[in-house]
Amino acid sequence: MIKTLRIQLTEECNLNCVYCCHEGTKSEFSIIKNRNLKSFIRASRDVLKIERVKFTGGEPLEYDESISNIIKIVDRPEIQYSVVTNATKYDAFTNLINADTVRNIEVTISLPVPPNDKYLSVFKEITGAFNEKKAFHNVIDCIEHMQSLNTRFKINYVLCKGMNTSASYIKEILNYARDCPNMQLRFLETAVNDTNNQNDRMSRFVFSQQDFENVLKELGYGQAVLSKKADQRSSCIYNIDGCEVKFIKFFCSRSCEECPEDKASLWLTSTGHVKQCSYRNTSFPVDNWQYEKIAKQLETIL
Repeated sequence: MIKTLRIQLTEECNLNCVYCCHEGTKSEFSIIKNRNLKSFIRASRDVLKIERVKFTGGEPLEYDESISNIIKIVDRPEIQYSVVTNATKYDAFTNLINADTVRNIEVTISLPVPPNDKYLSVFKEITGAFNEKKAFHNVIDCIEHMQSLNTRFKINYVLCKGMNTSASYIKEILNYARDCPNMQLRFLETAVNDTNNQNDRMSRFVFSQQDFENVLKELGYGQAVLSKKADQRSSCIYNIDGCEVKFIKFFCSRSCEECPEDKASLWLTSTGHVKQCSYRNTSFPVDNWQYEKIAKQLETIL
């Protein structure tokens, strides 16, 4: 049952992270406009009964139009909105978070290294940031802003083998999470798809759940409680010395024909294509951005 609509607002991004999977698509343009999103989100809610809309990219804060204005003109208060951002643009971030129309927006911030200047060179290596010091400090300032609001938010720490996966890195980011009670720390396994894995470039960065658990044991967390039993599709939640963290596994079947049909998300790409999975090329274009036309197209998914 589809519960979440993921909207790739733009492919543009001010970083060039080695782990970026581009939501399974890569283009140089975006045709997404607020007036079109109004129709698409409303139709998705009415036809598919979606409960959440997640804005992604690229970097969603690079989107030419206003995310807060999208939420305002859609005017469906029953929908929960969220944004996944690299948080390197402090002003754009705080303008969005502080806007009256999005006070309850869920925030996920990408942080690939512990928040310490000694990791600046690794931050630059992972993200390709042009001015790594300014970008890094903006991310930390955005995290502190969320803390000041006393509201829950998430940190995505994408594990890149050989770059940010040593025991010292994991220990420091775990300690940081323990000191930030409103933060949910999520370790992500590097995703690999046809878009980002040219010449098997990404495969060498994959740091598996077993690799992660080996580091936990090395750190003395052998008694860490696995709060949720992991299967092929699920995430793993660990309770480590009272700090709850999540390990999110990359999942993709060996072939699309073997993939379970319990898709929980629908993707709208920046080029105006609809997909039920970010890791396959099968999609259909939005023929017409009128509400009635979109609703009819979405009915074919049911």
